[in-house]
Amino acid sequence: MTVLEVSRMWSKQGVSNDTSDGRVYTLTQTEGYQVTTTPDGNGAEILSHPDIPKAGQFVSGYPSVIVRSVKPSRVSPILWVVDVTASGEVGENPTDNPLLQRPVIRRRALMSEEPIDQDFSGQPIVTVNGEPIEGVTKKIFDMQYTITKNYAFVVDELITQYLDSVNSDAWFGYAPGRAKLVGYSAEEVEYEDPNSPGYYQRVTWDIIVRTPYNTTPALAWAARTLHQGFLQKYTPEALKAAIAFDGNQQDTTKPVLLKLDGTRESDPANAVWLYWQLYNSLPYNSLIGTLV
Repeated sequence: MTVLEVSRMWSKQGVSNDTSDGRVYTLTQTEGYQVTTTPDGNGAEILSHPDIPKAGQFVSGYPSVIVRSVKPSRVSPILWVVDVTASGEVGENPTDNPLLQRPVIRRRALMSEEPIDQDFSGQPIVTVNGEPIEGVTKKIFDMQYTITKNYAFVVDELITQYLDSVNSDAWFGYAPGRAKLVGYSAEEVEYEDPNSPGYYQRVTWDIIVRTPYNTTPALAWAARTLHQGFLQKYTPEALKAAIAFDGNQQDTTKPVLLKLDGTRESDPANAVWLYWQLYNSLPYNSLIGTLV
C-alpha cells in the first residue's frame, strides 16, 4: 500500500450558496485532503482509499448535496492534495450556517527601528575613508493582519508547522516569502441546526507581512549577514583561509569584507551579503482558506 497517511485540511473547506429565483438555492461545498504516499504512489490508489470521499456520495446533513468531483494532484514526490467538490439544491437559504459567514479582517501597521548599512539609494553608509558607520537606523513598517474565520474543525499539530513557516504562495496579494503566521487561537462554539448540529471552530490568525527592505520578497524573513571575518583567502584557488592582515601587516583586530570566493573585498560599495533561510515555506491559502 503506497498511501501512508490521509488528513483532512480544514483550511480548504469552503461553502457557498446561490439562487436564481430566491426560492431554490444551490449549495456548493469544497474541501481538501492532504495525502502522504511512498514515491511510487499514484492517483488511482488515492482515489480508492477509504478516507477519501467518492464521487456520487451524499454529503452528511444535506441529502440532496452529492460529491461531484474528486481531484488528486501531486505537490511533491510524496505529498498529494485532493480537492473535493460537492453541490446540490436545498429548499431554503442556509444563511445561518456559521461556515458561510465572511471572515473578519483587521489590519494595522507595525513600526520597527532597524539598523541599516545603506541609504535609500542603496549606497553604503561609510566614512570618507570607506569605513562602515555603525548605529544608523531606519523606521521600517510592516503590516499585521488579524483574521477571524469559522471552520468545521482544526488540526493543532499542523498549525505548529505553519508557525515555523512563511507563505510559499501568493497570499492576500503578497508575494511568496513575505507573510508569516505569528499567532493562532481557536474557540469551540456550539451550533445547532436541523441540517448540521454540532460544533464549529472560531479561529483567529495573526499574520505579519514583512517589507522586503533592500532584498527580494522571497528573502524578506531570511537572516541577512555581511560577508566578513578575520580569515581570508589570499588567492581564489587557496584551499584554506588564513588570518587577515591590517595595513601594518599585523593580525587584523576588525573583520574584513570578503568576496564570495573568500578573498578580501576592499570596496565597501561591493560588500557581499549572505542570506540564510530560517523558516519553511508552506501554502497559506491552503491553511486559511478564502478571505473574500
